[in-house]
Amino acid sequence: LRVGRSELDIVAREPSGPCAFVIVEVRSRTVPRFGAPQESVDAAKVARLYAAAWDLARAGQIPGGGRLAGRPFRVDLVTVVREGAGAKWRVSAHLRGLAPP
Repeated sequence: LRVGRSELDIVAREPSGPCAFVIVEVRSRTVPRFGAPQESVDAAKVARLYAAAWDLARAGQIPGGGRLAGRPFRVDLVTVVREGAGAKWRVSAHLRGLAPP
């Protein structure tokens, strides 16, 4: 989803709980020698994610889509890895509620 100049991987509604929506950044790795996927998310990226989330919250709706309730939001990071070309992708981590910079 594009919000201004930002691209969001996943914007999800939280069916129950305190959040109206969750922004999910997805990072992947196929070669472990380049480090863990979460290592590629720096403070500047987290700041851009929060800026886009605030824009969505102020707008009160997803562009071209549904309305968002007035509850708070959360920014998560999900990492997926695949060990080998023929292997299946697997979720290696789900970090809930990244702290704003």
